[in-house]
This record gives sequence, C-alpha cells and structure tokens, in this order.
Amino acid sequence: MRVGTQCGGFMADSHSQERQESDLEKLVKQEVKVGLEWVDAKAEADQMKELAGNLLDALQNDLCAEAIEATGKKPGEDQLKRQARGSDTYKVHIVASIEAQRKANALHVRYKAYERLFEARRSLHVTRRKMEEHQGVV
Repeated sequence: MRVGTQCGGFMADSHSQERQESDLEKLVKQEVKVGLEWVDAKAEADQMKELAGNLLDALQNDLCAEAIEATGKKPGEDQLKRQARGSDTYKVHIVASIEAQRKANALHVRYKAYERLFEARRSLHVTRRKMEEHQGVV
C-alpha cells in the first residue's frame, strides 16, 4: 500500500523520495565520471599544445642537419622555421592537438550540463519535500 498525496501533478510518497535521492546519487556519479574524463582530455590537449614548440625545434634541428649534410651550409632560422611549420609531421601534430582540445571542450560542456541538471533536480527535490511537509505527508 502506498501512502501519499497528489502534489502538483505527481504522487509524493516515501518510495518516490528514495528514488529521487537514488537518482541524485546516480547523477553525481555520472557527473564525477564525466568530470574526470574532462580532466584527462584537458591534460592531453594541454600537453600537446606544450609539445608543439619542442616538436618545431626538433624538426628545425633535423632540417638544419640535413641541409648542412647536403650543401655544407647552415640555412637561416626563418627558412628552417618555415620548413618545419610546413612539414607533414607538424601538420599532423597540430590537427591532433586541435582534436584533443575539441574533445576536452565537448567533455567540459557535458560536465557543465550534468552540473546544471543536478542542481535543477536537487532544487525540485527540495521543493517537493517542502510541499509534502506543508501537506503533512512526510
């Protein structure tokens, strides 16, 4: 037998209260899961961004060594930088870096959505509880 009262278009009882609390707990767990995924994705994107300079330097060093071996002359820094930035290796890194940032941003949006959903449901839960207390159900 369910004991409850009609409250704003829904049945309020002790079972629905337990279910609401369980739903909030599930939502928090999902929010934490997505939050941790976001942290990992952001760290990967940040790392790739930081490594871009190192990759560029390494490419310039390799190009310089190749030029010295081929011509006996050291190319200018601007020429080396232009060649390194135009290399397929650097382009692949930049594309991967942008994709990593996109993934991190998408996870951040999901995390924020869970955060807002939790707050909305928590507020609704509190409102329902107050209405039940007012009507003497709890």
